[in-house]
Amino acid sequence: MAQATLRFSGPFRDWIGERTLTLTWEGTLTVRDLWKRLAADYPALGPKLPPEGLQEEAMSRIVAVIMDGDILTLETAIRDGAKVDILTPLFGGITAPFPTCQSA
Repeated sequence: MAQATLRFSGPFRDWIGERTLTLTWEGTLTVRDLWKRLAADYPALGPKLPPEGLQEEAMSRIVAVIMDGDILTLETAIRDGAKVDILTPLFGGITAPFPTCQSA
């Protein structure tokens, strides 16, 4: 059986009730499969997933799933022995340039 260690931050930690979780599976486990399994196993998580379902754009607004420094898509397979971080995505930055200063 394959296994991975999931590390949750922010609200995911609260919804799952654990900071870390070791998950085992047979065959292939994609990130999409992972979400389906977590939603089934942890009822507090299910209602927090996007109402439009497990769609890439919708999920990217609420979560970043990272393995080996790479942000994963829903179709990425989680590898045996991986450490997977499940984080709220970080947004920010400047969307418009700062106004120029005027001398008096």
